[in-house]
Amino acid sequence: MTNALAKASEWLSRMRRAHAATPIVYRRDQQTVEIDAQKLSVAVELDRGDGVTVEAQRTDWIVAIENLILDGQPVTPLEGDRIEQQMGTKTFVYEVIPLGTDSHCRPAGPYGHDWRIHSKLVEVQ
Repeated sequence: MTNALAKASEWLSRMRRAHAATPIVYRRDQQTVEIDAQKLSVAVELDRGDGVTVEAQRTDWIVAIENLILDGQPVTPLEGDRIEQQMGTKTFVYEVIPLGTDSHCRPAGPYGHDWRIHSKLVEVQ
């Protein structure tokens, strides 16, 4: 029997890339790949441990696992990788970072079609 939820998740992943994604450049050192990603703005609250909560803005990216290929090999996002988004004449550069106590990336659903990558804006060129 076919898993209907797995098929629906795969369909949703394809629709997200087709209708809600923007082109980005994913960079690790000198290796790059141009892929489509869905950009998500995320407001986070981080507890400093002294009773003070700090609010911050982060950007998450959802990318298809099958498209994240560097040097001909599928890769897992690494902390410190860069994501570049061209908007008009400016390039916005984001660095892959952990989100609070969360890892820097995680699967974006139970069926392994996409990565959810945490980042913060580090440069505007």
